[in-house]
Amino acid sequence: AMPATVRLPLVRLPAVLFPHQAVTFSTVRAPVSQELCALAWRSYEGRVAALGPGPGRVGVELRFMYDSHMLDGEFPTPAGVAHAVVGERVRLIKVCNEAHGESADIAAAVAAGWPISAFDQVEDVQMASEARAEKVGDEAARALQLLDQGLESGAFGLEPSHLDEELGMQPLCDPRCHPMWALSADPPQAPAELSFWLAARLPLSTSLRAAVLADTCPLKRLHDVSDAMRLLLSSDTSRFRHRLRLSLDAPARDGCGTLSTGPPPRRVVAEAPPTYSWSAEDSFPHG
Repeated sequence: AMPATVRLPLVRLPAVLFPHQAVTFSTVRAPVSQELCALAWRSYEGRVAALGPGPGRVGVELRFMYDSHMLDGEFPTPAGVAHAVVGERVRLIKVCNEAHGESADIAAAVAAGWPISAFDQVEDVQMASEARAEKVGDEAARALQLLDQGLESGAFGLEPSHLDEELGMQPLCDPRCHPMWALSADPPQAPAELSFWLAARLPLSTSLRAAVLADTCPLKRLHDVSDAMRLLLSSDTSRFRHRLRLSLDAPARDGCGTLSTGPPPRRVVAEAPPTYSWSAEDSFPHG
């Protein structure tokens, strides 16, 4: 387990990562480099802290696997990549913009854009009663049923968040090259872990993934991912319109989306925009 507060190099990523994900990075381009991996192993037991895009302060601990090429996955690992495993959630307390006269490694990290920052561990709220714990278990069972239904009907597929064209536009290698890939391929039985596993693989927007990651209630997280699957399965796109909405994700690959011949648009569940209601024509939603 992590200490209450830790200091780790801070890395900003374009994707939201979740606990227990098996992730592969390029070491020849940003945001991860061979120098960062070496720094992590020299001074931080292979660990860094990773935050996704946006203003959120909740991220994850990321542990690089030592000498990845000596570990056996289903396929050999190509050169120029580093494997990592996502650990527990952390909350950013303070970004240190100066090395404060500490070691040369710390000064080099700050200069390279990896400030050594302070983090607290993020823990889930405890179940207040056996009835509450049973409710969480029931919701997890329903989530697995919705998952089977969605995959069998083709209503949605599963794709890890870090492969969603966010960390390099193309997968760096076959995901099965990662030595821990097989262990993370199947849904976990623990409800709290299942909520993260689903949020990391369902077609969710980056902002919705960030919200699920930051939530400390397993039941709320399971509700969110289950409702996302219900929306993808439903013919009524207005369902859950007070909280969720469907959007089409069709990134342009050639600078002109209308002429792109890439894959068809994908349905993505996102957070619903805020709504306002007022009765008088001359009134305003903010008073």
